[in-house]
Amino acid sequence: MIEPYINVELFPDNIYMEKGVFQQSVNFEFRFYTDSDEPLELQEVNVDGYDEACRLLFTFPLNSFGFIPPILLVTERKVERGKTLEIFNPIPNYPTGYAINRLHYKFKFRSRSGIRVEAKKIVLPVVYEQKRSLILPFKGACLVTEGHDYFTHHRRNFPLFHPIIQKIGIKGNNSRFAYDFVLLDDEFKMYEGTPTRNEDFFCWGKPILGPGDGEIVALERDSPDNSYNTFPAFDVEAHIRDPETEMKKHLGNFLMIDHGGGEYSVLAHMMKGSVKGREGATIRKGEMIGRLGNSGDSFFPHLHYQLQNGPGILKPEGLPSKFESFDLMMGNEVKRLENACPNTGMIVKS
Repeated sequence: MIEPYINVELFPDNIYMEKGVFQQSVNFEFRFYTDSDEPLELQEVNVDGYDEACRLLFTFPLNSFGFIPPILLVTERKVERGKTLEIFNPIPNYPTGYAINRLHYKFKFRSRSGIRVEAKKIVLPVVYEQKRSLILPFKGACLVTEGHDYFTHHRRNFPLFHPIIQKIGIKGNNSRFAYDFVLLDDEFKMYEGTPTRNEDFFCWGKPILGPGDGEIVALERDSPDNSYNTFPAFDVEAHIRDPETEMKKHLGNFLMIDHGGGEYSVLAHMMKGSVKGREGATIRKGEMIGRLGNSGDSFFPHLHYQLQNGPGILKPEGLPSKFESFDLMMGNEVKRLENACPNTGMIVKS
């Protein structure tokens, strides 16, 4: 009897190690294929980290032990013949002190009849060398309501083997390293009392700044702002008929800026009528480009920011983005950071 096999592929082609403030992270997907006659279910993931001299740094497991096993964090675990199982890398974060050169992932699968199959994959992450210097696109204190860690919606926006995503024709996750920013008042509050309107948020209408020099390649300024706590409907058929147009609607009022060197900033959800400039116009770092709003795929006022590797909506992949300098507010302590990337839950001040 020939034992079944599991084939493992990685997506995207370039896997970046993002050096965060407190941890370093790898943000990518695994894709599994099998020739097994029986469906196989993922039971365990293990990763070994090695330095440049091939010395073992650590080993981290994700297994099926316990009444509520941690492997359940991986919600889709079944791979079948003729189908692709795609999962977000389930062990993405490591302490900053490790000088990681390579990651060895091992996977254990099992069928209902007891067939056991193992697979391995070596990942060689690289630190992305940002080509253009960027600043945070606002002044003042801000809460990063969502960054791009394992549990955020930016990380999970585009499961590329989901049937709807495939019908729309989305080929990359351009929000893979995105941020949602909400500006705060002097007491680090988002609003006073219980908000019922956009105007109740202190960030509403605040200036948005160009993150870096570049040329406007796309924009929208006439999308209406949503009422607070309402969400636009998602029309699947409309997205399939005209995916580029419909996907741009999710951005609301936005600017896409070509910084050169294959780096493009997207700033989204801005206030109706506030977006400055025109296609082909030049943007300067720190120049006012619009006002914070609540347009597009948004239900409360905030600014969405992402860096991506090309123009358009359907094909680009997200890129890690570092900002020149900002203060990390840590209670009574303020930590000045240079060329750093904030993430979910942080209060930062530019």
